[in-house]
Amino acid sequence: MNIDKRYWPMEGPVATTKVPIPTFHRAMWAAYRNSQPSKIEVDNTSTSGLWQNAAIDRQTGSFTCTFDMVPSAAKIDALAGLSKGDAEDFKDLATTIRFAPSGFIDARDGSTYRAVTSVPYSAGVKYSVALTVNTSARTYSATVKPAGGSAVVIAQNYRFRTEQSSTGEFTNV
Repeated sequence: MNIDKRYWPMEGPVATTKVPIPTFHRAMWAAYRNSQPSKIEVDNTSTSGLWQNAAIDRQTGSFTCTFDMVPSAAKIDALAGLSKGDAEDFKDLATTIRFAPSGFIDARDGSTYRAVTSVPYSAGVKYSVALTVNTSARTYSATVKPAGGSAVVIAQNYRFRTEQSSTGEFTNV
């Protein structure tokens, strides 16, 4: 079978239609760029694109929030944290715990990521996180406990993310 490499055969009502490959690529990229991710809500957890949000009761003052994280692979860039309203971007999270590309767990302190203690992570392992938050001081501390292990301090009195330095309440994880 001889295939003309300058054209992409299109299936549809007219099976013999041929579209030049550059035209086809432009059309596909335009459709991709203009598409909107669907929003799905199940049990208090909403997914919009790559961001997942779980609603929590409004939290102010000092409180502790616990949740589990499981990395899907090694050396990824995946995170979780607290926000006021749905988080749709990194800057929406005031507190952040991250599975860093370095293979270690770290946390956001103002405008940088760092960790009090270096804790490596492994794909598929559950890590229990405890965030102790002081909204008045705009600080938080975090411990991470690997499955079957002991809790390790990752953050101690870290400042809220710079873009969230005035946040005084949280409604989402």
